[in-house]
Amino acid sequence: MEQYGELVRRMKEAIRTKALEIPRFAEKKEGCIRITSCPQCQGAYEWMGCNGEYKYSDMPYVEDTYVILPGGSRVARFEKTDGSVDIVDTYAMTAMKIAQLSFIQDSKCVLLSGGKVDGLSAENGFAPWRGALCCEIYSDHRNPNGCNGRGSGAPPFCLIYVSVSGASEEEDLICAAAAVEEIQNFFRENGKYIVRPPQLD
Repeated sequence: MEQYGELVRRMKEAIRTKALEIPRFAEKKEGCIRITSCPQCQGAYEWMGCNGEYKYSDMPYVEDTYVILPGGSRVARFEKTDGSVDIVDTYAMTAMKIAQLSFIQDSKCVLLSGGKVDGLSAENGFAPWRGALCCEIYSDHRNPNGCNGRGSGAPPFCLIYVSVSGASEEEDLICAAAAVEEIQNFFRENGKYIVRPPQLD
């Protein structure tokens, strides 16, 4: 299989191409892309460049972050109608979106961020905003539909989270969603994997 870094490159470029269609991103270049991958077996662990023995209990994550466009900034400034400015660390926002999605993923079987969840709050690191998604990758055809495959069938090969922040929630999601086709194509080209993507319609 091609190196993990090649998949990351393809996702990043697809997101940036889509970001150029969003006026705020194209003009301001303020925002962040976060790609967070969670290996679920020794093979995925090694493929992502990790050393040693894979242990599920370690919950390892491999993360790559980039400014939304070259030469941009991860700090976004949003002007309000009263003339004041909200300063937002989009690097932190992308992580908080993934944090909430990951937390509720097993119990609610969701692959998209967004929506308030009782007991979770932004002040505690859980962002209730759209703009993050997850693709579950399976190397075993016995369980193509399980949310993480916990409890029945085979576990996933890996989970790949993509999060974007810096524009509106819907615009962030549009950009993050550009990575899904790249993930699907990559695994189709590199073996008999099943990609379970989020429902974006």
